Amino acid sequence: MGGRAIDGVKPRSLVQFVTVAARKVLPCVLIAYWAVETTSVGEFSAALWKSRVPRGVIVTTSVIFRCFPTINAEWRAIRSAMRMRASVQGSCLGLSILPRQRAASTCRFSPPW
Repeated sequence: MGGRAIDGVKPRSLVQFVTVAARKVLPCVLIAYWAVETTSVGEFSAALWKSRVPRGVIVTTSVIFRCFPTINAEWRAIRSAMRMRASVQGSCLGLSILPRQRAASTCRFSPPW
């Protein structure tokens, strides 16, 4: 019953998994994105403080919220540097095209770390 198993997973169960994951995870991701975009760190800390959340949790979440803009700025700087080096845009895996002295070009893996 069902379909042919691909790598031990039936297509029907995979479709069900994706559907349930999208139904349950997507709203959480959207609410988190909305909260981060519309709430300042001070407002979020005050709300947690008023909700009687432990101080360690408040400090941890405040530090995490303060890191998001820094991470975003660093990511933009890295992408800009990659473009200036004539790397492939959107190269999250570290694959870049390096021109050779001749007409051909090579593709080389350069890890991001």
